[in-house]
Amino acid sequence: MLTARMHIDCVVCPAGYLMPTLQRNQMPYGASAVSGSNADLPSTPNDLTVACALGYRFSHVARALLAATG
Repeated sequence: MLTARMHIDCVVCPAGYLMPTLQRNQMPYGASAVSGSNADLPSTPNDLTVACALGYRFSHVARALLAATG
Protein backbone atom coordinates (compact mmCIF):
# COMPACT_ATOMS: atom_id res chain seq x y z
CA MET A 1 0.00 0.00 0.00
CA LEU A 2 2.84 2.42 0.72
CA THR A 3 4.41 1.75 -2.66
CA ALA A 4 1.24 2.82 -4.45
CA ARG A 5 1.15 6.06 -2.48
CA MET A 6 4.79 6.78 -3.20
CA HIS A 7 4.09 6.44 -6.92
CA ILE A 8 1.56 9.26 -6.75
CA ASP A 9 4.05 11.55 -4.96
CA CYS A 10 2.79 11.03 -1.41
CA VAL A 11 5.36 11.39 1.34
CA VAL A 12 5.37 8.66 3.97
CA CYS A 13 6.59 9.82 7.38
CA PRO A 14 6.93 6.79 9.67
CA ALA A 15 7.81 7.24 13.30
CA GLY A 16 10.97 5.17 13.00
CA TYR A 17 13.14 4.19 15.92
CA LEU A 18 15.27 7.32 16.30
CA MET A 19 13.69 8.63 19.49
CA PRO A 20 14.05 6.61 22.71
CA THR A 21 10.28 6.83 23.30
CA LEU A 22 9.58 5.12 20.01
CA GLN A 23 12.25 2.49 20.63
CA ARG A 24 10.48 1.38 23.81
CA ASN A 25 7.14 0.91 22.09
CA GLN A 26 8.48 -0.81 18.96
CA MET A 27 5.90 0.94 16.76
CA PRO A 28 7.62 2.21 13.59
CA TYR A 29 4.38 2.90 11.72
CA GLY A 30 2.76 5.51 13.92
CA ALA A 31 1.34 6.38 17.29
CA SER A 32 -1.54 4.20 18.42
CA ALA A 33 -3.25 3.28 21.66
CA VAL A 34 -5.81 0.73 22.80
CA SER A 35 -8.79 2.47 24.35
CA GLY A 36 -10.97 -0.55 25.15
CA SER A 37 -14.03 -1.92 23.38
CA ASN A 38 -16.17 1.02 24.54
CA ALA A 39 -13.41 3.63 24.28
CA ASP A 40 -13.50 3.85 28.07
CA LEU A 41 -9.77 3.56 28.79
CA PRO A 42 -7.91 6.88 28.88
CA SER A 43 -4.62 7.35 27.09
CA THR A 44 -1.58 6.71 29.25
CA PRO A 45 1.18 9.30 29.64
CA ASN A 46 3.37 7.01 27.54
CA ASP A 47 0.77 6.99 24.72
CA LEU A 48 0.72 10.79 24.73
CA THR A 49 4.53 10.98 24.73
CA VAL A 50 4.70 8.72 21.68
CA ALA A 51 2.05 10.82 19.90
CA CYS A 52 4.03 13.98 20.64
CA ALA A 53 7.25 12.37 19.37
CA LEU A 54 5.56 11.43 16.10
CA GLY A 55 4.18 14.97 15.75
CA TYR A 56 7.67 16.37 16.35
CA ARG A 57 9.13 14.13 13.63
CA PHE A 58 6.33 14.98 11.21
CA SER A 59 6.82 18.71 11.74
CA HIS A 60 10.52 18.41 10.97
CA VAL A 61 9.83 16.50 7.76
CA ALA A 62 7.22 19.10 6.75
CA ARG A 63 9.68 21.96 7.41
CA ALA A 64 12.36 20.24 5.33
CA LEU A 65 9.92 19.76 2.45
CA LEU A 66 8.86 23.41 2.61
CA ALA A 67 12.48 24.57 2.66
CA ALA A 68 13.26 22.38 -0.36
CA THR A 69 10.36 23.74 -2.41
CA GLY A 70 10.51 27.35 -1.35
